[in-house]
Amino acid sequence: MISKLEFDHKEFLKDIVIEEDANKEWYLSDDYYAWYYTYGFTIKPKSIFEVGVRYGYSMACIIKGSVDAGVAPELVIGIDNEEDHGGSNTAALQSLNSLFPEINVQLITKNVYRGLPKIDHRFDLIHIDAAHHVYPTIHHLDQAYRMLNPGGYIVIDDMGSKITYGISSDTCHKAVQDFLLYRFRECKQYTYINNFRGHVILQVP
Repeated sequence: MISKLEFDHKEFLKDIVIEEDANKEWYLSDDYYAWYYTYGFTIKPKSIFEVGVRYGYSMACIIKGSVDAGVAPELVIGIDNEEDHGGSNTAALQSLNSLFPEINVQLITKNVYRGLPKIDHRFDLIHIDAAHHVYPTIHHLDQAYRMLNPGGYIVIDDMGSKITYGISSDTCHKAVQDFLLYRFRECKQYTYINNFRGHVILQVP
């Protein structure tokens, strides 16, 4: 069972958070980004893949947790279609490079509604926070599952928030439920984290 670690994300992210996010409830909550730090610190991923980067806040907190635990990720790849904000990948990459100049961070700008692009790497930790519709999320989960290293983890965001980007979290629940219908016996661990937005964590053997 993962227990949240204390982490002052507002201090850590103060130089990269955009003005319009700085006073949002989800950003100010102490029960959200501290969890990403916790995942990094606990899992200690050498490789990270994120679907839905936006301005890189969650990715930064995951990397920070891993680095603080003594493991600097060797490769970090993120993908985002920049639907929320044009140029956000460029801003996120600049922020991540300023925070972690020694880490290989690559960001891809692409619409993943119909699925993820082929990536010739396997990962220890994959974070999914993208389409928030049933079938794209199922595709993302299935593809992410195949991209994991043995013992790797998938974290799915927005499993508890009622409305995210105008879409009920029920769609994320449905996607995870359908995915688990044919993958559940293969999952080593299934955990629901009741934090600000709700996370589901899956671990493969």
